[in-house]
Amino acid sequence: MSREHDFLTRVVLPAARIATREIAAALAPLGLAPAQFAMLDLLGREGDMRPAQIARRLDIETSTTTNTLSRTERDGWIERRTDPNNSRMVTISLSPKGRAILTDARTVVQIVEDKAVNGADEADLKTTKAVLIKAMGNLK
Repeated sequence: MSREHDFLTRVVLPAARIATREIAAALAPLGLAPAQFAMLDLLGREGDMRPAQIARRLDIETSTTTNTLSRTERDGWIERRTDPNNSRMVTISLSPKGRAILTDARTVVQIVEDKAVNGADEADLKTTKAVLIKAMGNLK
């Protein structure tokens, strides 16, 4: 089977740039950056985590995680706590302020997502999601 080799370069990368730009614009009035939203959303779905776990789950560098966590803590959306089982480790959790902003942030991100997939049927979305998940797995 012959395929054009432009799936990533002409479709995925431009789509990711556009989606990131639109999500950033939607989150800006809330004072959140997309990376901060990703962390808050992860913590909201999965609960308290160590910084290294956040980095792995979001597939980002530890230094990027540290910088984003610092900004997010500065803004009052997360709290760092010493792990009761290991005083050398910290866990990150949503603060009450973080839980409140996450609700609003998920709403504005959903609006962008709805706009992005407008006109696509559920079968197309399911197939596209499966292909992108497969591609991510293949590249890891």
